Amino acid sequence: MCKKLADWGNHRPRGLRLNWHQYLLQNHQQVIVMDGTTTFDATPMDSSQVHGVGRRLVDRSLNEPPLEVVGSEGNYLYLRTGQMIFDASCGAAVACLGHGNQEVIQAITDQLTINAYSNSLVFTTKAATELAKEIISGTGNLMSRVYICSSGSEATDAALKMSRQYFMELSLPQPQRTKYITRRHSYHGNTIGALSVSGHVGRREHYAPILTTNVSFVSACNPYRQRLQSESDADFVARKSIELDTEFKRLGPESVIAFICEPISGAALGCIPHVHGYLPAMKAICRKYGALFVLDETMCGMGRSGTLHAWQEEHVPGDLEQDCLPDLQMIGKGLGGGYQPIAGVIVAKEVIGVIGSGTGGFNHGQTYQAHPSACAASLAVQRIIRRECLLSNVQKQGLYLSQLLQNKLGSHPHVGDIRGKGLFWAIELVQNKETKMPFYKALNVASMISKMALRDPFNITLYHGKGTVDGVDGDHIMVAPAYIVTREDVDYICQVTFASQLAVCRTWYLRPTKCSRIQFRILPCFRRYQSASSSTPSCHGQPLQVGGHQKQTIGDGLNVFRDSFNSLCKKLGVSSSVDGLQHIGDEGLQNSALDLISALQILPASRILRSNTGNKNFYGDLLGLNSAVNSDDFDIDRVTPLLKAVINNESDDIIWDKAYAAVTEFTPPPRPLPFLNQTLAKEPEVFKWFAEKIDQFLGFATGHRNVPRRLSAQPNQPLEGSTAERKLDVGFVNNLAAEDDYKCHWSEILVIGELKSNPGSDTLSKTWRDLARYAREVFFAQDTRRLVLGFTLCGSIMRLWEFDRLGGIASSPFDINQDGLKFVSVVLGYLWMNKTQLGFDPTILETDGERYIEIMRHGRKERLVIDETMKRAACVAGRATTCWTAHLADDDTRAPLVIKDSWQYPERVVNVARHYCHETVHVAGERDDVRGNVRRNLDISKATNYFVQRKKAEGSMLPPKPSGMDSCRRGRSTADTINRKRSSSSLNAPLPPKKRTCSSCPTQRMQTPSTHNRIRRRVIVRDYGTPIYKASSCVAMVAALVGCIEGYESLHGRASMLQRDLSIGNLMMNEDVDNPSWPSFLIDLDPAIKSEREEPLRARSKTGTRAFRAIGVLLGENILVHRFDKWNFSETEELAESKKGAVVHEGDFKRMVEENIRPYYKSLQPWLNRLRKVVFPNGGRWEKEDRGLYSRMKEVLREAQRDLNGAAEIV
Repeated sequence: MCKKLADWGNHRPRGLRLNWHQYLLQNHQQVIVMDGTTTFDATPMDSSQVHGVGRRLVDRSLNEPPLEVVGSEGNYLYLRTGQMIFDASCGAAVACLGHGNQEVIQAITDQLTINAYSNSLVFTTKAATELAKEIISGTGNLMSRVYICSSGSEATDAALKMSRQYFMELSLPQPQRTKYITRRHSYHGNTIGALSVSGHVGRREHYAPILTTNVSFVSACNPYRQRLQSESDADFVARKSIELDTEFKRLGPESVIAFICEPISGAALGCIPHVHGYLPAMKAICRKYGALFVLDETMCGMGRSGTLHAWQEEHVPGDLEQDCLPDLQMIGKGLGGGYQPIAGVIVAKEVIGVIGSGTGGFNHGQTYQAHPSACAASLAVQRIIRRECLLSNVQKQGLYLSQLLQNKLGSHPHVGDIRGKGLFWAIELVQNKETKMPFYKALNVASMISKMALRDPFNITLYHGKGTVDGVDGDHIMVAPAYIVTREDVDYICQVTFASQLAVCRTWYLRPTKCSRIQFRILPCFRRYQSASSSTPSCHGQPLQVGGHQKQTIGDGLNVFRDSFNSLCKKLGVSSSVDGLQHIGDEGLQNSALDLISALQILPASRILRSNTGNKNFYGDLLGLNSAVNSDDFDIDRVTPLLKAVINNESDDIIWDKAYAAVTEFTPPPRPLPFLNQTLAKEPEVFKWFAEKIDQFLGFATGHRNVPRRLSAQPNQPLEGSTAERKLDVGFVNNLAAEDDYKCHWSEILVIGELKSNPGSDTLSKTWRDLARYAREVFFAQDTRRLVLGFTLCGSIMRLWEFDRLGGIASSPFDINQDGLKFVSVVLGYLWMNKTQLGFDPTILETDGERYIEIMRHGRKERLVIDETMKRAACVAGRATTCWTAHLADDDTRAPLVIKDSWQYPERVVNVARHYCHETVHVAGERDDVRGNVRRNLDISKATNYFVQRKKAEGSMLPPKPSGMDSCRRGRSTADTINRKRSSSSLNAPLPPKKRTCSSCPTQRMQTPSTHNRIRRRVIVRDYGTPIYKASSCVAMVAALVGCIEGYESLHGRASMLQRDLSIGNLMMNEDVDNPSWPSFLIDLDPAIKSEREEPLRARSKTGTRAFRAIGVLLGENILVHRFDKWNFSETEELAESKKGAVVHEGDFKRMVEENIRPYYKSLQPWLNRLRKVVFPNGGRWEKEDRGLYSRMKEVLREAQRDLNGAAEIV
């Protein structure tokens, strides 16, 4: 089991919390904004520091001292200034495990105790050999060996030399190969060799005259800036392939040593993933001309992209069209997680084989090659990543990170592109979003954002890059957090990234033309600032008292707002003092007020101070004020005192007083909710009121989060997609165009609702039945639904519902007049829930309109593209079988597969014929079962009105049964119930005997609803077809039946297994000549796949639908099956007697067939009786095993086939 990640995410020194916070308040950076350029004074500097006097270390900047780190733990760096910095970039995507991991530190310590250094020319260490095994194992043993050095630049140099040596040591050496092809705007390291094969103009500029000239360049893989209009991925890759091929020909193919590229570009271009198909296409060109294929994964590899190696996402062993296995691969950064300097070159088997057969050694070496403590640290890091399943977390949190970045920054006017993979993402910044025009180099936009992010109150690292477009102009910032981040961490990273960019945007004088003011508002989630969980932070040890509330100092937390206000006044040519408020116009005042409220929300104090209006804290009060200020009827004069206090740099006490006064001023009086002081309202009034409230909630919700859904209230309009023209009172849909005259389809319904005017209807079974009908329609129309959420609102009484494959459960009712907050929370929840929370299956993914699932088979991931839905059971509770046709994404033949999902009892034995894959579905890392995953271990037996069916007690969970409803069944079923199925509209009708039971043992303890469970299992089979009753002719059906009997005989004879569920739905045939499936076959069985029972049963199992079982099986014997549909719901012994009566007497059997057979099958009538005589000789059931029965049955059917064919020829 993977260790839970909760232990990893928030490593903070508990005892130092208050002290760090006090440092943070008392020490802060200064920012100076001058005409679009920003300089930072991180710590006070004197002239001696500026000129280098007193400093002996050559830092990255000689004029701007770096910030001194005095401690680190988890995701945090602690600075000398007192700041606590969230490391969201891991340096340069290095610190993959975060900081201060004690296991890694101990591994280093242990190795230093054993041996700190030894000459690699003569000696090695266990740490080095074990690390090499770990690395090669991570490639699936597709690669051969690894050369270990200290940095990515060294690794590139080593790869260049090894590639040359390879061609010199071939059995027929190729000394003419001296050239390399690499990509423009690439970066592979800072040494002369590595920089020579790097295409980044800015990094090469100073050293170009001394770089080697045996390197040529092709374009990078940058779809954002290079893709032609309407160009597909395949066409884009083809164009890149032609370009590389042309360059090989220009240079002379026999002169090229290797092509070098990054699967995901790093700091130079900013996290641009390769387009699907690009790597195999480039490898194919290299293979065509005999050159080596070299991948640089120094930054993007070792798990950063979600797979251990970036090429593993696309490579398919043995498939040349999907072959992107490198001949040489550089690795680094995440290899050691920053705990020690280490990098390496992974070498393919062929390269090692050639050098091994030649000189027998790599003609290259370094002093610190395979350094012992570096290898020990790296080995510990890699084992932790594997043991703790951190790659799974990289994929999960990376997906969430990408969604949040797109939601928060995707529409920003200066965000051109957001791209990446796993936990490796970049934001490209542009001056003009439409033309993609970059900012000028001199503006240092990305650097400004990175530096702003380091300031209080942001306190986060963002990695910036420049030259994104052409090596000179262009900016991007990168986010590359540790693999241990949690969802909460990702929320925080995105909020602060957004806020820091917004803060810089407010200071820019960058726009060549006039454009509208940025409308983004900083959202909540700055939870990283120290809270009062242990004690209330104070200034100099004494809490400030203002208006009866404990306050914190504001510090420079409002400087961003003041800078923004000054910039606005300067742009308008007015005074930046309080007098300027009179000249910036109403819109300017309103925007300034919103900016100020956002700045106040960022302050840590807003989450500590008490609310004046009944909210959780003062932050909630500010949210209300923000909504009031943003309204059309807002009176700006009422918040002007607060604006003036901040602009005048008044004391913190005064600012807090004005803030509290503003919040109190705008607290609206409580408005009466509907139905107050009345017990009954007209139903149209309920609809009208509810629709109005939802519109208000939508406005609020959309202002804080994108809400692509709305309310649909069409109680008199049948929804499309229902054969019964079912109507839905009210519901939430995923279509913003769903106006009053819009015809909704059941496939669009997200949440179902039932409205009644009378509060007493809450306990009526009709209300509950109506909602259950809606749930059934949603389940049937939406083939990826795991559960359906709903509600009933009867007068002012609301109840929440959840329907799953065990049935429906409901919350306790509550009065929305008495608990308005709960009502608002429920509605906002329905508006804000993601698709998984709403009940959609997260294992069925969608990209570009194509649905697919991913499975693990033979140790590697496969993608199955869903073609169409074959079957979806129209039910709520039950197995709810769903079948889709599908094909492998990388299979050009599109050989058909069938995916079958069903919710099965835990102890069910599952067998599937000629299976391709079989698995228990997992959602959110847990087995997808109803009780544990869907209901989150909710125990309904703990409900105050819980009762066990068949022992109905007073106050049951079901509503009182009105007169005239089905009477409760007691004991055995009577004759009138044998042919009657349970009413689909009766929720409280007792269940009939189960069609499918797990055991008929009379002593077995009856399972109650609290112990029932269903687990979702997924089966993928190679064969698909149609049930035999859909045969194109009687002849075809008889032939298919012969094949099915042969399948049953094979299962019985070869695997000693009997299938007791031979229903007509499990006998399949294939009449499609293009379908490679068997002409006829059984489904729901496979001798190779067995699912162990979770509990031992005390009787021999009898799986299968009861009506399909043989008489002997019903009576406890272990024999074969036949079926008659009319016996679906009889009691076991009664059903056995009914069956015997139907087959014993020949006359009775013929009469029954005559009465029930359809005209289409009349020609089969005599052969049915012939078959009866074989199966039931002398009118009696057989009691001993007779293996010859198979042959006799097949012979009768083959005679029938010949007879029917002869009759067809005569006609």
